[in-house]
Amino acid sequence: MKKKSKDTVLTPESRRAIMHMKGGVNNMTNETERFTLRITKELKHQLETTRKRMGVSLNALVLQILWDWAKENQGKDSA
Repeated sequence: MKKKSKDTVLTPESRRAIMHMKGGVNNMTNETERFTLRITKELKHQLETTRKRMGVSLNALVLQILWDWAKENQGKDSA
């Protein structure tokens, strides 16, 4: 897959492919929890800019970021 430029809006097919490659689709379950997160305006603006470029919702972007972090840090707490 070609690397997209910073200003490129991805097609729905490309978004699905990226989310699937990252495990986002497989990591979701039918059971969800509601969670309130307070962030600065600057961080929200950065997230909004990224999610628009990627063509995904803010929720989808934040979930993918959290899944990536959890996968990278899996097992580190048991040290």
